[in-house]
Amino acid sequence: MRGGIVAVGVVILVIGVILLFYGYSELQRYGQLGIWGEIIQALSPEARQAVEQLRMMTLLGIILGIIGFFTAVAGLVVKSKSENK
Repeated sequence: MRGGIVAVGVVILVIGVILLFYGYSELQRYGQLGIWGEIIQALSPEARQAVEQLRMMTLLGIILGIIGFFTAVAGLVVKSKSENK
């Protein structure tokens, strides 16, 4: 069971890191536009919504990364049932 907990933690961690890097890299595209990116967001509801979704994706990636990390560590620390006997 211990290996399963570690595996789930690692999978969640990897998904979180992927979401974090994708969301952050896409947000950087808007940041590279400088003032033009701000103007586009102000005038276009679609661009504003896209930026907000990317921010949420980045936040979700951070949260999943933290949960995955602690789940994997918990799987390594907790003793399995066969070790208790």
